[in-house]
Amino acid sequence: MKKFILLFGIIVFTLTNQLHAQQWWNVGTAGFSAGEASYISIAIDGSGTPYVAYRDGRDSSKATVKKYNGSSWV
Repeated sequence: MKKFILLFGIIVFTLTNQLHAQQWWNVGTAGFSAGEASYISIAIDGSGTPYVAYRDGRDSSKATVKKYNGSSWV
């Protein structure tokens, strides 16, 4: 019985941590690109700062990269 409770506790702990780590939330306001965005890539640096790179619909020959500074995308 003790082994079952220990195993159950480990499974619950593992699932809880995995679910928490996979949560998404909005940062900043929607519509920060100048045009339609395509080829979107998202990255987060070691300090937790999110970056987004994308091809802007207004100028499809270049990539745009923005980072979230805590209150807006710059």
